[in-house]
Amino acid sequence: MKLNIHATGEGNAKKPEVQAAAKARWGQGLAEDATDAAPGRRIYAGHGHTLARQIRLGVVPPDTKLTARPEQIPAWDALSADQKRLYARMMEVYAGALSHADYNIGRLLDAVEQSGQMDNTLVIFMMGDNGASAEGTQQGTTNEVATAANGVTESLPFLLSMIDELGGPLTYNHYPVGWAHAMDTPMQWTKQIASHLGGTRNGMVISWAARIKDKGGLRTQFCHVIDIVPTIYEAAGITPPDMLDGVKQKPLDGTSLVYTF
Repeated sequence: MKLNIHATGEGNAKKPEVQAAAKARWGQGLAEDATDAAPGRRIYAGHGHTLARQIRLGVVPPDTKLTARPEQIPAWDALSADQKRLYARMMEVYAGALSHADYNIGRLLDAVEQSGQMDNTLVIFMMGDNGASAEGTQQGTTNEVATAANGVTESLPFLLSMIDELGGPLTYNHYPVGWAHAMDTPMQWTKQIASHLGGTRNGMVISWAARIKDKGGLRTQFCHVIDIVPTIYEAAGITPPDMLDGVKQKPLDGTSLVYTF
């Protein structure tokens, strides 16, 4: 993770500008300690527990029902012992990637806190750019580019032989589609199926202590990624220019979310 904090403006108008980039893409390119961050979990078969937590937190209505598992995705109990061991490890590596990203996001926020600017910092956290991805096929892969983009096939014995390399420099791994379906709970389908919310919808958290007072509050308004830039402009008191370098600018699509604060 790269973190730069430097002041912009002059005198009392100086404000810190924070630039950061974190990665949690299917558990690829991780340090060894990060791949061991989470034990195997039965999320594949336990998305009912995920829904129960969502209902308890209030992020979905109390009468929300799970979508049925598509028949194309095998049930966990139908898997062999080797498949379960492999698929669990693939998810452990991905969970390690998320833990690694979470830790470094915490480092970023700690740095902002130490700068004395946390209360006046607008934090916008989006869980991803789409729903959980099904590109890993039914059995997962050690190289998503090879299998999804170039038609390379991998046998179960080969995948098992690479189990200790997952997340390391020799792999570009991806979890099986069953995990993607489970992680999109309670929505239907996955990233590739844009006609369903499992493919397109993500959670978002916005924090701004100086303006948003109901810590942990929920919002039900539907928003889109095109709303983010208008939100930042309004929060920062910026009017985007009509002209830039002699070129007339198109009006911004999207609606500022400041009204929800």
